[in-house]
Amino acid sequence: MYKSLLVLGFALVGCAANEAPATDALFQAQVKISDERSDTPESTEVSLVWQVTSADDYMVLQDTRLSGDQMDVLLPPSQESLNDYTYGGEYPDEARIGVAYIAVLDSSLDLLETEDALIGIAETQLLVYLDRDVQEGTWSADFLGGALEKGYHLMSVDPWTEQEEEACLEADPSGDCFEFDSLTEAATDAPILLRLDEVENLTIPNWT
Repeated sequence: MYKSLLVLGFALVGCAANEAPATDALFQAQVKISDERSDTPESTEVSLVWQVTSADDYMVLQDTRLSGDQMDVLLPPSQESLNDYTYGGEYPDEARIGVAYIAVLDSSLDLLETEDALIGIAETQLLVYLDRDVQEGTWSADFLGGALEKGYHLMSVDPWTEQEEEACLEADPSGDCFEFDSLTEAATDAPILLRLDEVENLTIPNWT
């Protein structure tokens, strides 16, 4: 099922963390790419597209570094990339959580101006960043499928299917039968699975 990144009405906020110090990467993973496009652009880049919905809806791009088939993330996301689920300290036990799509972009196009810039995505994975250790029994732990530690985590996405919605409606026609995709932490050695295709054929994780 295709979900538009732009039709959702998000503004795109620059690029974050482009200047990295000479330190070890904070996150590394092998990348496997399946190319189903007939005209893949010559110049592409893998970017993190952070989606923020806890306040105003917007997105922030962050660069990654590719070395062969390995993707490195050198810096934490900017503070503006994080969803503040403490809501300014009103819920101090919760965390500030960054949630990023792992996207392949056409370097010659601007994602803000045209969705044609999106040429591939991790359809069943997201990258999250936590500004603190997540506490047991909180909404944050429930959302993430567990009390995860501060830092980056590759997450597997379990999509809510049309079949599940139909079954729910049959059981309770008056019920609220829509659910967002659920998240669980991927194995530590799991590769990032990127699929390149025409934008209308891509499945965008629907986490919020």
